[in-house]
Amino acid sequence: MAQTNHAALAEGLKLYTDAMRRLIKDLLSEQLGDNWLERVLKDLSGAQSQSIRRSMKKEPDRAPEDYLDAHHFATIVAKRPAAFEHLFPNYRQAQSLLTQAGEARNTASAHSRSGDISADDAGYALYGMLQLLERAQLTEAESLRDLHSQVMMIERVDAPRANSESPASPSVSTLHSDLPFWWQVCEPRDGFTDPGRVDEGIFAATLGGVFAGAARDEYLSPERFLSQTYFTENLTLMLRDVLSRMNGGTGAAVTEVQTPFGGGKTHALLTLYHIINSPAVAQSIDSVGEAMGDLVVPDGARVLVFDGQEVGADTPVIKEDFASVSTLWGELGHQADCWPLVQESDGHGTAPGNELFRQVLEAASPCLILLDELVSYLVKLRFSN
Repeated sequence: MAQTNHAALAEGLKLYTDAMRRLIKDLLSEQLGDNWLERVLKDLSGAQSQSIRRSMKKEPDRAPEDYLDAHHFATIVAKRPAAFEHLFPNYRQAQSLLTQAGEARNTASAHSRSGDISADDAGYALYGMLQLLERAQLTEAESLRDLHSQVMMIERVDAPRANSESPASPSVSTLHSDLPFWWQVCEPRDGFTDPGRVDEGIFAATLGGVFAGAARDEYLSPERFLSQTYFTENLTLMLRDVLSRMNGGTGAAVTEVQTPFGGGKTHALLTLYHIINSPAVAQSIDSVGEAMGDLVVPDGARVLVFDGQEVGADTPVIKEDFASVSTLWGELGHQADCWPLVQESDGHGTAPGNELFRQVLEAASPCLILLDELVSYLVKLRFSN
């Protein structure tokens, strides 16, 4: 059993990679015949194909599937949808999870010498891989689930167990202060009464994961998410600024959300995402209606999303219509149904001119653009060049 988060992630990656290699070989050899790998090499990027061919010359005795790695899988599945759609019918969700798993390989490599990684990072990566293996009904899913559970408990093995008495019991002393403990005033949900059993996976929400449908129901369901959201003063002000602007008012055109780690940035972005995407559901919730005040979501409003964690630096994202998207502007243009306007600049890896992208924004209007994890994306771009 792996003893560190990094070791657990490395072990999980091996399980996931071996399982997916076997799955790809079985499905594609049935569809394409024994020469399936040569067909796959034409689907991958030039750099990826060349790297695999070098490995084939260096180690010619390996099985064909063993030349594939985790960062190849998203492109392979995207280019051969007919072979995989019975296992991954939700294309966008599958692509998000496959990309997430491919990035986990880079995370593990980056920390191979620098030390352990956080339980949150390892757990997030393992959860994505687990979802894919479970959807494909691969036997390695059980071992991956054990690793994910282990990582979620690693930092809590010495945490005190809750006793049989309720944390909110009035018999608990307030010790040296007349002030009650927080859990005596605001009783936590049942899932948080024992700190040794808290599943940190419920906190691993990402904007891109929700957009792709690859998140837990706590985050995917607008009704469930918004009904459990407390509208602070700043969250309410930001919501009203956005709605005012979308209705042609004086709200800020650009808002930069600045919070420390764990400060609620992603939660705020998800709140905006669900309210704009599901206005009828949102307005049926009393707390949301109070936060919105007299403002409404304009008819036909849409949300465009870019999450830097969901995008690889050196591998284009293959869309369901087979568009190969490589840049932030290409992603937003594609979501806005304006792919022909940005396709040329995206193919060159450059930004379109202001006039051209203004046409994209006008076509998408009224829209809210949510950008998250840009620093992560820029770092990946830097180290890929």
